[in-house]
Amino acid sequence: MKVAPQLIIVWRLFVVGAFLAGGISVSGWLAAKKKAPAQQAVMVPPIPVDAMTAHTGDTKIELPGFGTIQARTRLMLRPQVSGEVLTVHPNLLPGRRVDKGDLLLTIDEQDFRLQLKQTEAEKMRVVAEIARLQREIESTEGWPSLLAFVCHGTR
Repeated sequence: MKVAPQLIIVWRLFVVGAFLAGGISVSGWLAAKKKAPAQQAVMVPPIPVDAMTAHTGDTKIELPGFGTIQARTRLMLRPQVSGEVLTVHPNLLPGRRVDKGDLLLTIDEQDFRLQLKQTEAEKMRVVAEIARLQREIESTEGWPSLLAFVCHGTR
């Protein structure tokens, strides 16, 4: 008797499938019967930590490094007057901050007071000279007519 080739292929696939199903069933049964290993308690030493209380506020951050720092604003101070400096603001140093309106320098007033007295004395001298010249002009008001008479012979 002759069996069709398709039937042989189906028979072979059935046999292979049966073996696979049996193998899977047996391996599942063996895995289920196997006992899990006993768990041993492992003591892990505690990790030390530093506890801190959290609070809000400004934090100064410093970043060490190399480089060149340039000021946002550069200021050149030039005095309008000369004199001996008596006091200097403590923050008047390169890189320091001073607030608007702070007194930066105090200059000795003695030189200015002496110069003021000299200027007032010069003013008084000039005022006296002007008064003398005005008197002289008033006393010589007739001179133009006298000068004309002498030069032209008529009055």
